Amino acid sequence: MGSARWAMAQALQARYGRIVEPRLRLLRVGSRITRANDVLIPAVLAGMSLTESWIERFAQPGFHGPRGVQTVGALFMTVSLGWRRRYPVAVLACVTIGAGVEWPWGRASGQVSLEAFLAIVIAYYSVGAHVERRRGLRMIVLAMLPLMVADLANAVAGYRSVSDGGGV
Repeated sequence: MGSARWAMAQALQARYGRIVEPRLRLLRVGSRITRANDVLIPAVLAGMSLTESWIERFAQPGFHGPRGVQTVGALFMTVSLGWRRRYPVAVLACVTIGAGVEWPWGRASGQVSLEAFLAIVIAYYSVGAHVERRRGLRMIVLAMLPLMVADLANAVAGYRSVSDGGGV
């Protein structure tokens, strides 16, 4: 009787393995794509930032100000995206600081560069996707404070109205 159960268990295990194996292969492919994106997204944004800072602007407003300072800020915000799944809150802080580096020179336009905008969107998404909901909401509100202060400072200085910068 014990050997009959054992044989049936072996047959079920073999059948289950055949059913699950293709799905496991798809998961492995998805994992490779995810790992590639963890490198590809920061590399592309960093490359765009360096090209825009040192060679030619892709779009307005782009990077203005001292190239060395802009380069450090751009690399700080783009390269940190490589750790967005493991340390999403720290990455959001890095992106916010990096966007803050370009703010004094882009005040007249009231916009950040395309790379900074994409980094901000990805960082906020990462906090929402990878942090417990209550803590994530607190971190997002905290990270929005510098953006709102910068927008208010632009309005007080007469560059734009308060409602113009609400997109970010």
